[in-house]
Amino acid sequence: MERRCLEHLHRPRSSSGEVKVASQTPLFWFPADLASLANWPPRFSPSPRPARIGYGSDMILKNDLVDLYGKCGRMDMACDVFDKMLETNVVLWTAMMCEHLQQGRTMDLNLNELRSPDPGPRDGSILRLQQHHRSREVWEADRTRPVDSKKVRVRSAKKGIRALPWPSPPVLELIRRARLEGLCSLPFVSVDWGLITALLERWRPETHTFHLRPGESTITLQDVEVLLGIPVEGKAVTGNTNLKARDLCLHLLGEQPTEESDINGMKVKASWLSDRFTGQVEEGADPKVVAHQARGYLLLLMGETIFADHSGGYVHLANLERLENFDEAGTYSWGSGALANLYHNLCHGSKAGTKQITGCFILLQVWAWERLPYLAPGRLGKRAPKAGAPLIGRYHLDIQRPDEVIWTPYSEELLESLLEYCRAGRAVWRANVPLIYYATCQYHQPERVMRQFGFRQCIPPPSRSLDPPHGKTLQSDELDAEEDENEPVDGDAVNVDEDE
Repeated sequence: MERRCLEHLHRPRSSSGEVKVASQTPLFWFPADLASLANWPPRFSPSPRPARIGYGSDMILKNDLVDLYGKCGRMDMACDVFDKMLETNVVLWTAMMCEHLQQGRTMDLNLNELRSPDPGPRDGSILRLQQHHRSREVWEADRTRPVDSKKVRVRSAKKGIRALPWPSPPVLELIRRARLEGLCSLPFVSVDWGLITALLERWRPETHTFHLRPGESTITLQDVEVLLGIPVEGKAVTGNTNLKARDLCLHLLGEQPTEESDINGMKVKASWLSDRFTGQVEEGADPKVVAHQARGYLLLLMGETIFADHSGGYVHLANLERLENFDEAGTYSWGSGALANLYHNLCHGSKAGTKQITGCFILLQVWAWERLPYLAPGRLGKRAPKAGAPLIGRYHLDIQRPDEVIWTPYSEELLESLLEYCRAGRAVWRANVPLIYYATCQYHQPERVMRQFGFRQCIPPPSRSLDPPHGKTLQSDELDAEEDENEPVDGDAVNVDEDE
């Protein structure tokens, strides 16, 4: 599936690791007089000093901030900044000062507000889970290794997925009948653990959105269909999962695992599938053989990409029964199931102490590159900050400007140029509905991110993200997020009829 990228500005890095500040997007600059502050950010090139990012160079940022206050004519405030800086996270100071400068409020900074020991939220009526959120853990660590810089590990696709060939024409025809040909075109993307970690620090289970400086943003059904090319309109992906795994494999795949290590309950090893189901058949092959190859090929693709779990190299057989009839499989909303699975894993990863997550993070990473293009590699022949560093991603999100978010990356011209299966479900892109994937139920709330659809953002209605049965999983009754002991706990299981 062809992808189109939008132009944007970058902050390239030199070989020494310094962030080169482009003249169009300066991080720090030093005006000659106070009047020039009214035009922040400047339209000229003031030859700004490069700002280092890292533990050993915090003092450079501190000196820059003190110098900036001095240029504003308030040396008393500059001295106060210098004396109190060690008590405060320097990234917070930088972000707050940039905001005040942009709004022309350089003389009324509330230092007590800036060095407040409580990062918020001030009103806990919406963000009720801050005590359990990983951002709280990072704040309390205050640049103390390793808590402040540890990355979340993301389980990504194995080598068997990367080496899968393009399916033979008879197999591809069955895949198209199931409306899943978009999965065959997914490229392999190395996961940027640092970027994913920085985004998890801003994901809120209470609203199912990323809380960025310019406002809330999230992954919607539109992003799923445009970026992955899988259907978002249709029946919920749900059904009975209490089946006999060996009999199911023999019936729908034509063979069953013989080694005990190749099967674990309702899961089979991904390597067992990749060795036998490559999507290749000879010309004139038996229709049953073609169907077996198509089912095994799709089961492997789905289990290692959009429906990946924590099983460590195993693929769940729940979707195999949905693939018995390919025309019937084409009536399911696979995209909403993938988004429900991703929402669940984002909620799990946002909890303090989480070290490993899984899910369709190729979608999250490409979504971030489209909406926050200055974080994407290879745009305009330049490179974004080095991948894998959560501090760099966190820093860029902390000082993010409103013009650095592309709210509507999919223009009408772009959508018309895509294949039909990338835009077939436009009627439901803004639907306020529960997303169901077997026993997992998450809420899709596009009314919180109307700017992503080209509309003006109004005050949204109360979020339903924590309403029962939020957080039910296939493996257990554990919830995505836990409330305080005094708060009511989410509901347990949800019994969903397949026709609902």
